[in-house]
Amino acid sequence: MNYNDKKIDFIVFGGGITSDVLSLMLKNENKQFYVLDDNKNDKLVNSPRSLAISPSSMNLLNYFEIDFPFEKLNEMRVYESDLSNNKIKSELVFNNEKTLSYVVKYNDLKDSLLKKTKSLKNRLELDNFSSFELEKNLIKLVMKDGKEIFAKNIIFTQKIDSTLLSQFKLSYKEKNYNQKAIVATLEHKASHEGVAYQYYDNGKPLALLPLSKSKDLYRSSLIWSLDDYLADDILSNQDLKDVLHEKIGHLYEDINISEGPLSFDLDKFLLKGKTDKRLIFVGDSIRMMHPMAGQAWNQSLRDVSYIADALFESKNLGIDLISTPSFNSFKRIRKIESEGITNSIDFINYIYTLDTSISKGFRRNLMKFVNFVKPINKLLISEAEGGILRRPSLLLGERPGSKRI
Repeated sequence: MNYNDKKIDFIVFGGGITSDVLSLMLKNENKQFYVLDDNKNDKLVNSPRSLAISPSSMNLLNYFEIDFPFEKLNEMRVYESDLSNNKIKSELVFNNEKTLSYVVKYNDLKDSLLKKTKSLKNRLELDNFSSFELEKNLIKLVMKDGKEIFAKNIIFTQKIDSTLLSQFKLSYKEKNYNQKAIVATLEHKASHEGVAYQYYDNGKPLALLPLSKSKDLYRSSLIWSLDDYLADDILSNQDLKDVLHEKIGHLYEDINISEGPLSFDLDKFLLKGKTDKRLIFVGDSIRMMHPMAGQAWNQSLRDVSYIADALFESKNLGIDLISTPSFNSFKRIRKIESEGITNSIDFINYIYTLDTSISKGFRRNLMKFVNFVKPINKLLISEAEGGILRRPSLLLGERPGSKRI
């Protein structure tokens, strides 16, 4: 497809790994589309960031034959603790006797996606973008060089700027946590045995995710959420290694930092407002959540899987994408799911920051309840694995449209 094709099916607004998967899905469905992004190397490719990919998300990635190294996460242990004196106050264990998730380095995943999408010659420079105009039957993309492209739908994959928000009569309900997440790749001699740990150390979550071995050393991915000033102090003093030996030396001796550390600000937002159905919002365009549960990208892939089923139904039923049952389910169910998990994680973060006797009793009793009431424990695992309301075809590793609604 060349640049002079005037009418296409989709414009994908934004780059990144969600956009890459969308591109593969649209290509698989023989759709004509352009990706509008900065067309530069992803700045996170060389970061120490890792992702916990749910079994359902792995089904989707396997369907598109996206191959990358990973480590199986078989058990998750959550503690409320004071790591300075190794005092454990309460414990919660998730173990479903099967793989809970797959931990992958972000740069390994991105490299694999780049190899799969490098043949797609349909990218437009975001710097050359001028405006969108919503016409009766099509959406017009206007570039600064004067060229125009008409599309049936736009799929947004990244946070929308104020100009487009105003044009589409949308807004973000935002919250700044005044926290930063420190991320790094750790090396250690002791085996992690496929176990992930999350310590609420005086209310701040410190997570360790198991990574595949490098040479003869085991590796773990660190993501530690701290108040801004504490994170800045650790990074400026370059003493993260010493702090980690103090905090988690009982787990892994002789810790070395092989990648990082880096930090990023922690925010929460949800997209609000009603707009033209031809504007489709997925992933980071519609939500941002605290990273403590490792669910953000899994939620993005859930979005993509609904769109894939809707495309099949559109072709099979001979109706517009936005009129299909799966698209209506996407608008309804995904709103419930994504707002529910974003707000639930926000609430958990909040109650762990409180230092009152009531809050302490509440969270410790809640952890005991979830730990010993197995149906609740399994329900939470099922939600993290891919959702309890509905799992579209791609999340089952099947061709879009294979699962009946």
